[in-house]
Amino acid sequence: MRFFRYTVLPLVMTTSFAFSQQVQQPEQKPSCAIVRTDHYDCNRDAFLHRLAQAKSIRIHTARMDSYGEGQMQKLVAELGKQVAANGQPFDLIFELVKIDHAGRIEVGPYDISFAYLKVFDPVLGSGDAGLVWAETLDGPSERPWPAAVLDVVKQFRAHIAGAN
Repeated sequence: MRFFRYTVLPLVMTTSFAFSQQVQQPEQKPSCAIVRTDHYDCNRDAFLHRLAQAKSIRIHTARMDSYGEGQMQKLVAELGKQVAANGQPFDLIFELVKIDHAGRIEVGPYDISFAYLKVFDPVLGSGDAGLVWAETLDGPSERPWPAAVLDVVKQFRAHIAGAN
């Protein structure tokens, strides 16, 4: 009995621990890769995991875009997160911007990339290095900005449905 207790039992425990370590998958980091102009392919599962961890979110919109800022504040509240004021710590950045088409040649008025809703994780880096999610809204160039804001936020909600 003493042989079993001191030799076999620790061997079984060590083997089962080593096996459980091999089965676990490494945690994926949220990331995005550009697939074509203005469009990204992002790791949804990793983003949802990071979003669930976040408690406060900073909002970036155009300087005079009070409508867009209001819609982003509403979205952050619906996600159960706090909007971080200037100077307060934050976990993620939600950025809503109209896509600048200066210098581009567009063929026809329809189906151009119109707006982004991008999410950045400052821990991963600044700029596109920290990009963890991106929604691109395509549509007619004459679309009013408030309609585009509603549509890109709706698209974001649809893509992360069931995250909470």
